[in-house]
Amino acid sequence: MYASNQPHSVLSEGDILFVGHDLSLSGAPIVMHTLAKYILRTGYSVTLIVPVSGKLLDHYRQENTPVIVDPLVYDSPGALELEYLIRSHDVIVANTIFSWGLVNSAKSLGKPVIWLIHEGDFGQALAESNADIREALAVADVVVFPSRQTEEKYRRFAIRENYTVVHYGIEVAEPRSGRAGFSQSDRLRVVQVGSIEPRKGQDVLVRCVNSLPPDLRDAFVFNFVGKVLDYDYYHRPKRNTIKLKNVHWVGEVSHNEALQYISDSDVLVRASRDDPLPLCVLEAMA
Repeated sequence: MYASNQPHSVLSEGDILFVGHDLSLSGAPIVMHTLAKYILRTGYSVTLIVPVSGKLLDHYRQENTPVIVDPLVYDSPGALELEYLIRSHDVIVANTIFSWGLVNSAKSLGKPVIWLIHEGDFGQALAESNADIREALAVADVVVFPSRQTEEKYRRFAIRENYTVVHYGIEVAEPRSGRAGFSQSDRLRVVQVGSIEPRKGQDVLVRCVNSLPPDLRDAFVFNFVGKVLDYDYYHRPKRNTIKLKNVHWVGEVSHNEALQYISDSDVLVRASRDDPLPLCVLEAMA
């Protein structure tokens, strides 16, 4: 467990337990972190439990938010230790489709549950094949989707009116200047931000890059920014750009660095095959 020393007892409006799938600097964990920060400001106490840590842990520690990293949190949602944790909180906020086991456990203990679902086709297919997920969709007090299109994908599983849509929001950042990863200022700067996996479609942009005539292709600089989640997939598009000196695979960066790449680019490309409402698109528009 990660938490700062708090010598004085803290009175709060209530205790809220957040359950997430990891602490990476990707969309769903960032949404959860933004929501947790807002709830803290309104006087509630927040605790977070995840199976996998990541770079967002430092942000939670700076905000004095207790974080529990337990690799078995999804594998054993009915464990006695987790049951005690659920019982000791007033509301459970579950993040992503993978939290279905915690949703069912919390409801069996009589706790109010808010479930944030970000996944589109992937989550729909998972629910289609898993009766426990369909049960969780039915028993959660509120199931929150980021877009009407995403909600429609799950409408077939609804047995009562517990679905709602809340569009993502972003914290307005200060105007940025600089040249993150771009040294050729005379070239058009293109960036794709997102975890490296088939769903995000980096290979689609790579095919477009390779289809350009060489003289036109050389007028651009391409940066792929994001954590590699699927190395088998990652090696294929990277191999197809290995001879192109104006294509860069940057890897995972901090959120501020990702914003810098977006700010310094002329074009943001999002080639996702399945993505409800990418935060980087909102950030680029802002």
